[in-house]
Amino acid sequence: MIKILELPRVEGHWTNKTIQIYAERRKTVKILYEMTYATRGQSGIPRDTIALGQILINSESIQSDFLLNPKSYTRRKRASNQVSHWMPNELGDALRREPGRSAIPPVFISALIFFQSLSVRRTITKLKLDSRQVKNTFDFLKLKVGEHKNDENRGYLLSLSYLARFARPSFMMPFKIKTSEYDFFIQQQVDPIQVSKKTRHIIRLHDFLPISHPQFFDQNAVKVFAKSLRLMLKGESKTWVMDSYQTAEAFKANFGENLDVRVIPCTVKVNLSGFSESYLRKNQICMINTIEPRKRVSLAIAGFKEAKARGLISEDWELLIVGNEGWQETSLVENLKKQLFGTDVCFLEGAPDFEVERVYVESKIVLSASAAEGFGLPPLEGMAYGCVPVISDIPQHRETVGDFGFYFAGDHPKSVAYKIGEAVNALDGKELSIARRLIQHVQDNYSEQVISRLWGDLLNLK
Repeated sequence: MIKILELPRVEGHWTNKTIQIYAERRKTVKILYEMTYATRGQSGIPRDTIALGQILINSESIQSDFLLNPKSYTRRKRASNQVSHWMPNELGDALRREPGRSAIPPVFISALIFFQSLSVRRTITKLKLDSRQVKNTFDFLKLKVGEHKNDENRGYLLSLSYLARFARPSFMMPFKIKTSEYDFFIQQQVDPIQVSKKTRHIIRLHDFLPISHPQFFDQNAVKVFAKSLRLMLKGESKTWVMDSYQTAEAFKANFGENLDVRVIPCTVKVNLSGFSESYLRKNQICMINTIEPRKRVSLAIAGFKEAKARGLISEDWELLIVGNEGWQETSLVENLKKQLFGTDVCFLEGAPDFEVERVYVESKIVLSASAAEGFGLPPLEGMAYGCVPVISDIPQHRETVGDFGFYFAGDHPKSVAYKIGEAVNALDGKELSIARRLIQHVQDNYSEQVISRLWGDLLNLK
């Protein structure tokens, strides 16, 4: 954030040279930020999308405009000044939060989207939202705008189905938006799109797991991701921003050492008001993630049960799993809903943010059995509330959690069980001192202040 400059005066007046220097130093960086992923559920990517949006809004040296892309088929309904005349339900479609899995639209709508993807006209119109719609959008995404920024942030909708970007045949080239008035265009993930040559194109890519670990994804999703990445690697040079060094190094090794790849971790909310030294936590282990194969929820449950069977933890411990159904785990989700794993394994689906916060506050341990990650947000979120992390031994966890984690290797429940037991023993009589160290680690490395500075360096803010 740029500080207010103390400028020299000559006999009480500004000099021409001073005014010129001040104008140069106070030059505002203009950014168009696509926030579509902020509306795609409540997993790590949507949360990072919103967190980056908040960072851009908070910076006095940035004018940030925001872009949303509706998922369903849309018609162009605009006046000559291109102010949006979309009905509220169409704006609602752009804001609808959805689970991790992809929802296939009805056949008729799918056909319209496909034909829309074949459009010869590549340039997509940006439809401007009015002030009321912008406020509603920011309220929905829980973005807090200071009084000094109220008139600066503009919102737009793309007059195109979000799915049409993926359905477009490769030989036709990706759709394009005019961004010549902006210094930067920032998007999350590799959704195919092109921007004006004068604009620096930044892609915030959290992982390329559908390619590196295709066994954990639906094969159609793998094909779509691979196609999108292939298209975005072509054409004008881009800046790729990963959220861990491990992922960045693997990306360059796979797709080109000459790529411009940077590393900026995800922001982790550190809410000290949510941590109270006088609060009595439950004997509770929380696991917060989308229910999908990569997260290995079944392994976590088996490890928890094994810990009890071996007497490594007392019988009053509970495992609380929080998350939405993703893909390929329908039977597991049904069994969780029916409590077929016992009353000590609970399931909370579709929890709002305040409910997730309550779970962290009440838990002593945060558990992640993920087989692969681009970053791994839940363990750090748990640590921000004082929860001890019991986590799978993967490079990303080692990088972010460091020496604070209890790591288990392999996919045998016994390994998980023993690490849970070690974590419980470590907490005995030391809960408060451990919690303080965990919170401090997150605050020192992943707080909004730290991540804002990293983004400022990338955007050349002085």
